[in-house]
Amino acid sequence: MIGKTFRLGFIFCAFVGLCAISAVAHAEEEVIPSPFPNMEVTTPRTTRSAELFSVEAASRCSVRFDEQDLVTTVPFKDKAFRLVSEVPTDALPRFMVTGFTFSSLPVDKALYKLVHEAGIQVVAASGVYPVVSGKDLKGDLTAVINKITSTAGVFYSYDAKKKYLKVLRTGKFRLYVPNSRLVMIAVLDTLRGSGVRDVFPDWEHNTISFTGDGFTEKKIAKLVGDFGDGTSIVAFDATLYRITPKPGFPAINWQRLVDRFGADSIRSSTKSILGRMIVSSDGEISNKAFIDFVRRQANLTLLSQGLVMVPENWRSRFDIGRCGSITNPESGVSILVRANVQKSGIITGSLALDTKGGELTNFPSFTADIGDSMLIFGIPSGVISPAASGAEIALLLSPKIIRIVKESYSW
Repeated sequence: MIGKTFRLGFIFCAFVGLCAISAVAHAEEEVIPSPFPNMEVTTPRTTRSAELFSVEAASRCSVRFDEQDLVTTVPFKDKAFRLVSEVPTDALPRFMVTGFTFSSLPVDKALYKLVHEAGIQVVAASGVYPVVSGKDLKGDLTAVINKITSTAGVFYSYDAKKKYLKVLRTGKFRLYVPNSRLVMIAVLDTLRGSGVRDVFPDWEHNTISFTGDGFTEKKIAKLVGDFGDGTSIVAFDATLYRITPKPGFPAINWQRLVDRFGADSIRSSTKSILGRMIVSSDGEISNKAFIDFVRRQANLTLLSQGLVMVPENWRSRFDIGRCGSITNPESGVSILVRANVQKSGIITGSLALDTKGGELTNFPSFTADIGDSMLIFGIPSGVISPAASGAEIALLLSPKIIRIVKESYSW
């Protein structure tokens, strides 16, 4: 067994400049020392305008409540959805493993036991690694290493020149999607809903780059498989308002919704920890009708509006601040939504509002039809920020369906 020695050398050099300043002053002259310049060192920051720049906003930050196309079909070619690892690595030596057995070893130790006789060093950052076991593993060295690292949920990079096998806790990936901005937005929302926060879309080449661990890779690989088989996406036109009562109105009277639109217009009403959700039939409580109703009692401030996209059987995340001013206290609110399309065309799902401080409210079950209005109201803005006390937020959504279908060929 070959031991490994890692040497790190650090060189610290310091240069001290010495300046001698001489001055001659007559005894009768008053000598006033000059003030030192401000030597405070600040970290350079990207300008505010550049930080807020977003190509995604131009594609998603608009709503089309009056659009008649409630069902849209997006065709795609075979293999349009692909997940590719971008971890740089050289090819491993073409050795055959005749029978490798190990029990309850950290993955870096297991790899060391496998390759040390071949003169390959295993390099791993300090820390705890998953413990794995294997019995009588056989085959090409690359296949065996792939099996071990995949089981442990880690990645590797091989340097053929140095004969280093580096163990990595996270990998880099590129996800290819069809040439459709709607699909791109749906995939972005799904990645964020899966806990992948740092995603980098390339709108020209229809790809999304991200980093993640082995668990993330398997989850996104399943997403690619679902899309590749054809699926449906529920697209919500979503608008978030801040509602501030006018003088003389201590709070908005939501019971007047029934008086205004009639009890038959409201299909369901569900109360949660905070707020209430009502679902009204198509055209009854439209966005325009809702604005007209509220303005009789309160002032409305548009905080955010845009598309929220969720593939069937997945959860998506839409951050309000992506389509609104991040200076608003409510900009830190996120919409987390799941949705499925039943054979009858009815949409079922769940919806939650989330903040950095934790979940704000949760509606574990809803049922709506295409084009319905889903209205959530009665959530005090003060629970989000004391700066918005005295107001409440209201979220209006209307679902549509986008069907992702594989192109058929006739020869």
